[in-house]
Amino acid sequence: MTEVIQQLFNGLGLGTTYALIALAFALQFGVARVLNLAIGEVFTVGAFAALTAGMSFGSSAVSMASAIVASAIVGLIIYTTAIRPLGDVTGMKSHRHLAALVATVGWSIAIQNGLLILMGGYPRPVQSLFVEGQVRMGEVVIPAPLLFNTFAGAFLVFSLLALVWRTRFGLRVRAIASNRELALASGISAINYEVATVLISCALAGIAGALTADAVGAVSPFTGIGYGLKGLIIVIVSGPGNLVRSVMVALALGFTETLVVAVGSSSLRDLVAYSLLVGAVAFRPSHSPSANV
Repeated sequence: MTEVIQQLFNGLGLGTTYALIALAFALQFGVARVLNLAIGEVFTVGAFAALTAGMSFGSSAVSMASAIVASAIVGLIIYTTAIRPLGDVTGMKSHRHLAALVATVGWSIAIQNGLLILMGGYPRPVQSLFVEGQVRMGEVVIPAPLLFNTFAGAFLVFSLLALVWRTRFGLRVRAIASNRELALASGISAINYEVATVLISCALAGIAGALTADAVGAVSPFTGIGYGLKGLIIVIVSGPGNLVRSVMVALALGFTETLVVAVGSSSLRDLVAYSLLVGAVAFRPSHSPSANV
């Protein structure tokens, strides 16, 4: 029973991380109608920003703030240079999607190489950015960083869903995602909301990176590749722009990977995860790119 509870926390922690990344993809697609393939690198930027601030100032608050600011700035730069210059999304022109994908892949490569130059190619150890020690629940012992990662991630997921579904801001975001032309005709400034959702989604990715680095204990310039790829596939499986379904698929993936590691081998984790996700895509070929934010 002790092992089961520990694995449940492991799965929940991993699932909430995937959920934050998937929400970053889904939110941007819902409003801007493009998939930003540099989200994984924004995740890594947040992790390194938190690490650098933690080493320099020794403050958890400064580490988290640095992750948020750095990832939001990088996300805004990507938007203003790779997405916004492509013009309005009205009409869902296919060439805009392709151009945005290519441009964000270019930014992904550029950020990876920049981090390689600045931070080196080896994993950097991360020690107690936010919390340290262990939490004992009877016979169950859970690392405090994992517990913090789990609850902070869950809080952010529910906060974003509440923002989208329970506020005036969220109402306008959903209006743009549902019918952009009608939203524009109603006087809603779609560009302002695009910028806002980019900042929010990239901040989420950066926070996820910082929390994951603290829980895992290491970060490298390539840390975000796997997380970003899984987040992207989760969104494709769920339906681009569908926030709730993205969270559900992310949690299912986190628990599945944890189960595979518990009963099998850690080397099989990614194989099983990618096989299940790709299989889900293959059996749903008619999944339309809706924007059900």
